[in-house]
Amino acid sequence: MESVFTEIGDSASTILLEKIKSDRRALDKIFMEDVLDLTDEEQLEVYKAVVDLVKTRLERAKSLKKGKKTKDGLDLDLLVQNVLDRIGEDNLATFYKDRIATVPCYSLDLPKPEEPIEIENLLFGWRLKIGKKAIDCSSETQARYLRVFAEMGCDQTLVPKDDTYLSSIVNHWESLFEKAQAALQEHTSSILQNKTRDLLIHTVWATLREQMS
Repeated sequence: MESVFTEIGDSASTILLEKIKSDRRALDKIFMEDVLDLTDEEQLEVYKAVVDLVKTRLERAKSLKKGKKTKDGLDLDLLVQNVLDRIGEDNLATFYKDRIATVPCYSLDLPKPEEPIEIENLLFGWRLKIGKKAIDCSSETQARYLRVFAEMGCDQTLVPKDDTYLSSIVNHWESLFEKAQAALQEHTSSILQNKTRDLLIHTVWATLREQMS
C-alpha cells in the first residue's frame, strides 16, 4: 500500500480510472460498483474528493509548524497562503484588475460591512441592503455585482458604466466569489476556535482587497 497520491493521482483534475493502481482499483470496485452501485463517473468523483481531502489535511498540518501562531497553535500566514493557493490565479483580484478596472467606470462608496447583506426587489427597482443601510441599484445585475464587494468587506468600488458589459461579467464575478467562499469553508471547517476562523476569513478577504488596488 502506497500514498493516495501514488495510487490514485496527485491532482483531482488529472485523475483517470484507468490510471489508478490496478490492485487498489480492483478492491475499490468491489465496494463502489458491486456494493454501492456507483457509476464510473460517480466513482471518479469519489477519488477526486479523496485526493482533495488529503491535500487539505496535509496543508492544515503544515500550518502547525513553526511560524506566526494563533492562540490555538495555527500558523495564520500559512493558512492564508493555503487558501489563496486553493483559490488559484483566476480569482476576484485578477478579474477585477483585468476586466473591471480597465473599462469606463464610476466610483461608488459602500456602507461599512454589516450583516445581513441581501438583495431586495422593490416596487420601483432593486436595493442592496447592508445591515441597516441600503444602496438603490439600477438593476438586479448591479445589485448582484455590488453584493460581492459588500461580502468581501469593501468600502469603495468601481462600477462599469455600461450595463450591458456589467451583465456579461456578473455571472463569472459571482462564480469567482463562490469559489473563494468554498476554499475558505474547506480550510475553516476543522478550526474549532471561532476567533481563529473569523481572523482567517478576514485576512483572506483583506488580502484579496489589497491585490485589487
